[in-house]
Amino acid sequence: MLLGLCIASWQPSTFLLEVLVEMSHGDVRVLANVLMSLLNLRQDRFSNPLDIPSLMSSHLGIKMPTRTDYLAGGKFASQSFYRDVHTSAMLVLAAGHRYLAVRNHLQVVYHGPGAIMASVQAKGEEGENSKDELERRARIAVRLADAAGHALDFAAPASNGSNGKASASHDFERVAGLYEEAFAGACEAGHGSSYYHAS
Repeated sequence: MLLGLCIASWQPSTFLLEVLVEMSHGDVRVLANVLMSLLNLRQDRFSNPLDIPSLMSSHLGIKMPTRTDYLAGGKFASQSFYRDVHTSAMLVLAAGHRYLAVRNHLQVVYHGPGAIMASVQAKGEEGENSKDELERRARIAVRLADAAGHALDFAAPASNGSNGKASASHDFERVAGLYEEAFAGACEAGHGSSYYHAS
């Protein structure tokens, strides 16, 4: 059913390639196993079995190995069927790079600091949510985190035993939390981590 949908005449010529790329999750071994299942599809109930390797080869433009060629008496009997399927899977993923680039372009939007600042200014926000106020609060938060970081005693865990280690660990986590809050505020103001360098 899946194969029939992929090779239907009303589908785009690249549809089968795109489906295989999606099923692979970017892993050539996963795709090789998918191809193994498709190429070895049981057709004992078909009155006219399909030549699946030829169908896939014609739609993909990539040679797909035929299982019977690798059995005793076949022209590739001395070679590995799985190895050639794996090679075909690598070629499919390589051919799918353009599709992945288009898909990622459609799914991911990057907003730089300038775009965030422009958005804040366009909204005309004032008071406690204005850009200047957000910037002021971010700078203060970074300075407080810096002060707490400077106060840490890195030698304390070695000299105060297990209790000292627990206390120092708690202090480290508290300072890390202060930095996370400070930089979150800086990002909200539209400058990212530049406040740390400017403060």
